[in-house]
Amino acid sequence: MAPRTRTTVLLGDSLTGEGGWGAIVPAPDGDDAEARIVDLGRAGQTTDDVLALLPDAVAADPATVVLSCGTHDLGAARRGPEATVRALETILAHLRRDLPAARIVVLSVPPRGREHAERIRVVNVHIRQYAPAVRAEHVDLWPALGFGDGELDPTLTDDRLHLNDDGAQAVRAVLAPVLAARDAADDAVADDGDDPAAS
Repeated sequence: MAPRTRTTVLLGDSLTGEGGWGAIVPAPDGDDAEARIVDLGRAGQTTDDVLALLPDAVAADPATVVLSCGTHDLGAARRGPEATVRALETILAHLRRDLPAARIVVLSVPPRGREHAERIRVVNVHIRQYAPAVRAEHVDLWPALGFGDGELDPTLTDDRLHLNDDGAQAVRAVLAPVLAARDAADDAVADDGDDPAAS
C-alpha cells in the first residue's frame, strides 16, 4: 500500500520561503504516513505574484495552505492598504473556492518600521475580519514581533523589514502550535475512520 501523504503548501514571500517552516510542519501519525511540503514562498513576492502561483498551489492538492504576504505590496509595490486588502481577500476566496476541504491559515502582515504601522494595521484588521467568511484561520504575529507603536523589534531584524534568525524563530514559535493542534485532531479523525470499532 502506498504511504498516506498529507501535503502542506507554503505560499508567500521571504517570510514563508526562508522562514524554516518546513521544520514545524508535523508529520501525520502512523508508519504509513508522510508529510509533503510544497514551498512556494519567494523573496519579494507581492499579492500579484501569489495570485499567479495559485494554480500550482491548487494542483498540489494540499490538506493545508499557509499564506503570508502583503508586506511588499505596501512597500516596494507602493500599493495602498485598501488595494492590498482586496488582493488578499481575492487570494483567500480563490483558495477556498478551489480547495473546499483544505485548511487555510493566513498570517497577519508583520510589523516593520513604525512609519508603516498604520497602513499595516488597516490591512490586518480587515483580513482578521474576513478570514472567517472563507473558513480561514488568522494568526496574529504582532505580539511576538512588534512593539506597541508598530515598530518591528530591533533584536529580530537587521534592516527594519526582513527578519533575522531570531525573528524567524519567533514566527515558528507562534505558528508551530497552530499547525500541530489541528493536525493532531485530523490524525485522530483519520484513526477513527480506520477503526471498525469506531463505526
